[in-house]
Amino acid sequence: MMESIEELMEKLPPDLQQEVKDFARFLVEKKAKPRRKKLRLTWAGGLREFRNQY
Repeated sequence: MMESIEELMEKLPPDLQQEVKDFARFLVEKKAKPRRKKLRLTWAGGLREFRNQY
């Protein structure tokens, strides 16, 4: 049977318990940040007609 997080944490020394807590916080923050949308390049070449003017 799978051990709970609390049971696993009890088996770790205090310094590693803190490291696990820090990592869990990192994962929560990472998930909470909105993802950036990928840059679309649909405009590429749209000003081609003005290339020689400027």
